[in-house]
Amino acid sequence: MSAPSSSSPGVTTAPHSERASAGGLRERRSLWEVQNAWDDGTDTQTLDTFITAWEGITKLDHKDPNSFFTIAGYHGEPFGGRKLVDGEFGWGGWCQHGGVLFPLWHRLYVLRLEDALRNQPGCENVAMMFWDEASVESRERGIPHILTDPTFQFKSGPRKGETIKNPICSYILPVALADPADLDPGQAGGAPVYVKPRGYETKRYPQSGLMGPKDIKKTEKHNEKYADPISNVGILNSNILQWLNEGYPIYTYNSRGKKVRQNSANVVGLYIACLDAPNYAVFSNTTSARNYNKDNGTAVVPLEKPHDAIHLAVGGFDYPKYYRAANISFANGDMGENNTAGFDPIFFFHHCFIDYVFYRWQVKHNVLNAQTFEIETLWGGINTGGKNTNDQDIGQGPSQGQDFDEILTANSTMGPFQFPAGSGVIAKARDGIDLKALGYTYGKGSLDPYSQPPSAAAFAAAEDAPAPDTVIKVTGINKAQVTGSFVIAVYATIDGEEELVGFEPVLSRWDPQYCANCQTHVEASSYIAVPHDLAKRTLITSPVREAVASASHAVHAVVAPESAAATDEAIPIHVQVYSRQGKLDHGPVAQFSAAALRKPNGVEKIQVKIVHPRAQAK
Repeated sequence: MSAPSSSSPGVTTAPHSERASAGGLRERRSLWEVQNAWDDGTDTQTLDTFITAWEGITKLDHKDPNSFFTIAGYHGEPFGGRKLVDGEFGWGGWCQHGGVLFPLWHRLYVLRLEDALRNQPGCENVAMMFWDEASVESRERGIPHILTDPTFQFKSGPRKGETIKNPICSYILPVALADPADLDPGQAGGAPVYVKPRGYETKRYPQSGLMGPKDIKKTEKHNEKYADPISNVGILNSNILQWLNEGYPIYTYNSRGKKVRQNSANVVGLYIACLDAPNYAVFSNTTSARNYNKDNGTAVVPLEKPHDAIHLAVGGFDYPKYYRAANISFANGDMGENNTAGFDPIFFFHHCFIDYVFYRWQVKHNVLNAQTFEIETLWGGINTGGKNTNDQDIGQGPSQGQDFDEILTANSTMGPFQFPAGSGVIAKARDGIDLKALGYTYGKGSLDPYSQPPSAAAFAAAEDAPAPDTVIKVTGINKAQVTGSFVIAVYATIDGEEELVGFEPVLSRWDPQYCANCQTHVEASSYIAVPHDLAKRTLITSPVREAVASASHAVHAVVAPESAAATDEAIPIHVQVYSRQGKLDHGPVAQFSAAALRKPNGVEKIQVKIVHPRAQAK
């Protein structure tokens, strides 16, 4: 699927300070556009000033409220303000994931960083920039080089000709990070499992940033093989191109022990698809989308799904011998872990793009202000982790400053952010709805053509569009039992060979068992639309009578002819969950049950359901 370019090299553009004054709103531009203008000399001031501001916040004392360390730490470690709940769990940072506040909280998060940048002397007109991940440039070149160049040389102003360490390439921790709640009982006196020492420099694929006592030696040995920054950038960009254009590369072993590489849906396609989400709740997060898809037999894509994919693409993710989201094993960078993702500067350019996609969804659905915007609670909102009358999991999970039994609405608190900035008043969710009230807008981006408000006829046609022929539902996976991020993968066995149907990366905490926020929405699930050609070859060839469960090495639902039990004609659907602890679909503790249902004569859509799996770490 093609996407338009977000910039035109060689075209002279006004300096950022001039463009920001138009209409009274500062304009957030594509980093590709700004970089191209800097490269060809048509505008060097914008990027020079931006780098000056970013360097400034990294040099502030780490306790300064405007320091990069303080702001980056809002997302995960060092878990400032952690408090115990019920004497057992602590709040795991401020960030919102898996809930309806995900886009709104991260919008205010990027704004908080932007305010800190604008607070630097001489940088009052700076605006944040977005890495346009769906642009032609990204699909052809990967990450803008300004995010990967180890040094930066100023081209304008009083610092012209000066070369510095590039502050948006990586970040060096001024103090150590370690969560005292995350202890390894195998260590004498207990030792944090997920740690980062003082002086640690953030890592991206293909390097590893695992520094815990059980991983440090392996990390050092692995990184010795990837010590050349220039070579590493080439490897990283190759991985990004794979994810954006062809899908996530997955390496598994089939029933004969043969190594197999397959791909899932490409990330650019997921970004485009999420713009069609019918309401904000379903668009905003995986929990609400899961419930909506359960009710409607659909596979609507939430914004959080491609968001998670890019985290794992930049950070890398590896489970040796069974799965890796890249070509190189043991590549485990910071972007792949919620705990320290915010300390990699690329995080904010990624989330600025996520905010751009959110804005384009608002444009398409004409919900640009608080008067037209609605946070639906039918498919998510209550943060207790309970069930509604339709037996839906509607728990979203409170963060710091929120309580159990609190319904997430436009009036929910969005700590630690203040609105207006510096007022001492904690922001509400409604404060993040209207970009004009926040003082900024977005320049041209690659998704503009896909997010124009539809005509009445087009809207009616979309409402009547049929659901996918086949949707595979995977539910009941307990994130509290999994260390770090993981992947849900679904396969069909055809002619004796496993063929990937689809899979979903899940960005998670390293220690969710100690995080009260995580504990309130611990279930992970996936709704995967089966490609039409695969469905035609397999599932819709005969009516489905039942599915059988297995606790062996591959959990599967067997789709069999109505008149026969599971035979050689059956098409097994395998569900595997890959984590760094191992595959979570085998062993005596993994009890899966499944039901595959379809009405005869091909009139009704097929649903293959994997229900109530009790996946736990082996």
